[in-house]
Amino acid sequence: MRADYDGFPNGTWQSLGGKDLDDGRWHHVLVVRDLTGSGRWRAFVDGADTGVTRETSSTSLLRGNYFSVGEVNSQLELPRGGPLALDEFAFYTRALTSSLTGYQDALERYKRILKYDSGEKFHVLSAAAMTDFYIPGWGLETSNSLNGSTASDGGGDPAPFAAANPDLANIPGSNPLDHLTLDYLGPTYPVAPSNPSVRAGTPALDTEFLSARGNASDNVYANDSDAMEDRQRYGRKVYARVAHTDDGTVWLQYWFFYYFNPSNTGGSIGAHESDWEMVQIHLDRNLRPVETAYAQHNTGQRCPWDAVEKVEDRPVVYVAESSHASYYGPDRIPGLPDPRTAEHADGRGGTLDTAELVRIQDEKLPRWLQWPGRWGDSKAQVPSIESDSPQGPAFQVAKWRAPSSWANGLRSC
Repeated sequence: MRADYDGFPNGTWQSLGGKDLDDGRWHHVLVVRDLTGSGRWRAFVDGADTGVTRETSSTSLLRGNYFSVGEVNSQLELPRGGPLALDEFAFYTRALTSSLTGYQDALERYKRILKYDSGEKFHVLSAAAMTDFYIPGWGLETSNSLNGSTASDGGGDPAPFAAANPDLANIPGSNPLDHLTLDYLGPTYPVAPSNPSVRAGTPALDTEFLSARGNASDNVYANDSDAMEDRQRYGRKVYARVAHTDDGTVWLQYWFFYYFNPSNTGGSIGAHESDWEMVQIHLDRNLRPVETAYAQHNTGQRCPWDAVEKVEDRPVVYVAESSHASYYGPDRIPGLPDPRTAEHADGRGGTLDTAELVRIQDEKLPRWLQWPGRWGDSKAQVPSIESDSPQGPAFQVAKWRAPSSWANGLRSC
């Protein structure tokens, strides 16, 4: 649960176990029942143990001086004397051990800091920027589209995604936001919303792809990316997960979506619509970082935790211009197989350290992560040094399903 306890009068509900909650800021409030020890409920605020515990005979109900949560009906008893604003609310169907809650705290503690190159035009966005693009007052033909063919440059039977201007959502009886949704993507296309309806109710295929307006020779991609970044619900998201391997190793993965990957050769080689990048951190049994692995093109680098540049506990990632490959520093860029693909990552193009962290649970993947198609309609011109537009994170099998094996195959920093 993420809650904002602001403006409570007369000292009521202003603190939890001595933690000040009446400061106008959002706080993560976690309620855990320890089924491996005493069986008592315990409350955490912003990852810190408040010391507030409560005994109860019910495994689905916590009732104390501060809150009342019913697991069955998912209701929260509002505090007496003031409002409670909820941003996130979730129940877990399995016991939350100290290790499990510790992983979630670690995702926040070790989240990366991105430093862009001074020549970078495309920055981290919400993945929904690709499905929800629209131009106010323009027709559907100006939106991005879903295609059912593997042909490049928008072939097949395109179905527009952007059904309406979401700014009109407040009109009585109309909710265009229902038609602008990343979750239209999935293993099977839903019957609703009505647009796009080309494949309503049919299974999604890995031959399908999204297609953005524009092409590599104009500024449409850059302009559209900037437009979506300016719309609050589409900007700056990082998708984070805890990856458990068969050998018991735990990795924290951070995935980044970019609207477009320009060429860094001065021509068209390497350019493709959409880009998914990833960095990961290996944790030991005490949830302490051991090493990191940064994705770079079709390979990457691994580096011991002690050798990684950090701000407090947060690793710094130098993002290469155009390609968005992740490096350990501007002077720590290894040579690439082809001289036409020289990289630049000077770190002087701005810093991203405040992106929203979207936690992904493997046991309950969002629909869009189960969509097998490609994020863009670009085809590789030189397959040995470039790629088609990528599939989503869950379909990048080596990284998603076998992070240890993937990291073991990388060169050292």
